[in-house]
Amino acid sequence: MKKVLVYNFTEERLKALKIICMMVKAACRAVGREEMLQPAWFLAGIKGVQPVSGSYSGDEGKDECLLLFGFERGEFDMFFMAVKKSPLKKVDLKAILTPINVNWSGAGLIL
Repeated sequence: MKKVLVYNFTEERLKALKIICMMVKAACRAVGREEMLQPAWFLAGIKGVQPVSGSYSGDEGKDECLLLFGFERGEFDMFFMAVKKSPLKKVDLKAILTPINVNWSGAGLIL
């Protein structure tokens, strides 16, 4: 299943992104600031990845970020073309979840 983890979006931009996610049949999950230390794979619901203890309480790392999982090449292209044509226009920070970055967290990417 395709999933998009969303960090630091305003309500308005999150609403626009959710429409795009519906178009490409991807689950969209806004990640709360307190969850920024958690491994992205855990937040995406991937079995075998455990949560870390503690929660994020800092003020830094407020850039928007998208982490995508389960997309095929053509689906990535469709997703980002839809972002460009939408009110979002662009998202500067984005990454693809792979077996290499299984333990990455939002804080690790954004900070």
